[in-house]
Formats: sequence, structure tokens, C-alpha cells
Amino acid sequence: MAATETNTGNQNPTQDPRSMYYIHPSENPAVSLVSKKFNGENYQDWKRGMILALSMKNKMAFIDGSLQKPADTDPLFSAWSRCNNMIISYILRSLDNTLAKSFIFFSTAYEIWKDLEDRYSVIFGPQIYSLQQLLNQIDQGSSTITEFFTRIKGIWDQDERLIQFLMKLEPKHAGVRTNILMMNPLHSMSVAYNLLIQDERQKKITEGVTRQSSSMAFAAAEERRGGSSRAYPLSVRAPLFCDHCKLNNHTVDKCWKLHGYPDKGGYNKNKGKRVVAVAYV
Repeated sequence: MAATETNTGNQNPTQDPRSMYYIHPSENPAVSLVSKKFNGENYQDWKRGMILALSMKNKMAFIDGSLQKPADTDPLFSAWSRCNNMIISYILRSLDNTLAKSFIFFSTAYEIWKDLEDRYSVIFGPQIYSLQQLLNQIDQGSSTITEFFTRIKGIWDQDERLIQFLMKLEPKHAGVRTNILMMNPLHSMSVAYNLLIQDERQKKITEGVTRQSSSMAFAAAEERRGGSSRAYPLSVRAPLFCDHCKLNNHTVDKCWKLHGYPDKGGYNKNKGKRVVAVAYV
């Protein structure tokens, strides 16, 4: 592809925000475009972040080979050189310091990008084996569908498998898992994920209603027990007690030990004697 662009009128492409040669005044090549610098691992994640950032800046043509380096005599050579050097700086700032040193003498952003692709984009046998081993060790456990999906999706970007995801779900999702597997053809990962999210939300709603019903039933039972207890005053339910003999079921005014035991005919002869003795005293 030629290094020139089709512009509106005779506008300078370096001043046209729609042009790939335009550089916004706020650009700062001294910062990294991604949150985590590339250190030789997780290349696909790093690559995705870089592509998103460079696409927003309209600079993808400088790394994908679609824009060739113009001749030194070309009017756009200076603009191309500025943009190329800016992108080189962005890439180097987004690499681990040790890794960046191996690219310091590359002259174009395209050469750096191509070398990175040649080094890290190919998945070798040991990498595939390691990914499979990691997949076999991952289970949903106590994670939500969203947390589990996010954790394992990074591996699927290189070795995507819907079946692996479904096999590792908790048994409580067995119903929707069966429905997904019964579809012919199988759902996409996005559709399967949305179905599982809906199932998870429905289960949370059901669990909440069940807990609320149990709490209400318990409260009603407590209310019934409390109501039956309040139907009788505490004084009625309390046992009788004698302060003289310290025994239950009678009071001091009816204590036989104090007033005498009744005879078989109902006459208390001891009570009379007790009264006479008290009178003489």
C-alpha cells in the first residue's frame, strides 16, 4: 500500500484527525499502553490490549504492514517517521525492560511487531500440554459463573472448549448444562454463558424466597408458643410452696406439720391441743 492518503481538499494529513498521520497533542509515548507489561508470558492478552489502544489512535497500519515506509523524498516521510517513532516508543514502553532491550535497534514498528508475532504467537506442544494440565485442575468451586468464566476464558483464548467449561460446573447447574448439550448444533460460548447466568440468578431468587418462607414459618411458630404461654398468668403456673416445711404443693396456712395431720374421720385432734397450749402460754 502506498504511503499517501486520500484527504479532503488540500488539508495537511498531520492536521486531519481522520488521518493515520495525525498525532494528538496529548499523546505521551513515555507511558505504557497496557496495564501489565509483556514479559514473555500471556502474549495473546498483551497483544489484544495493544491492538485496542493502537486502533483507537488510528495507528494499526504502522504495525500490520498495510502502510509501507515512504521514500526519503516523499512529502509524507517526515509525518510517517514521527508516527513510526511514536509507536516504537509505545511498544517498547509496554514491554518488560529486559525484553525491550532486544528491540531497541529495530527501525520500524512493523519489524518489532512481526518479530514479537514470530516469537510468541505460535503455541508449541509443551505450551498446549501445560494449558491442558491447567484446564484439568480448574473447577468452579465456590466461584460464581462470572468469576469462573473470567478465570478460565484466558486459557480458552488459546484453546477454547465449551465442553470443558460445562464439565467443570457445579452439580446445581446440571439441568441447564443438559439443555445446552442437547442442542444441535451446540450453542456458542456467549449463548451458553448467558443461559448459565440466568440459571444462577434464578437459583439465587429461589433460595432467597425459601429462606424468607422458613423465617416466617419459624416466627409464626414462636408466636403461637408465646401466645399460649401468655394465656395463663405466671402466678397461676408457679407451684405452691410452704415457708415452714420448705415443701411444695401447699402453703404455710395448710401445712400439716404446723397445724397437725387430719385423722381418718377428718377431725384434727392435734389442732385442738395446739390451740389450748397456745392459749395458756
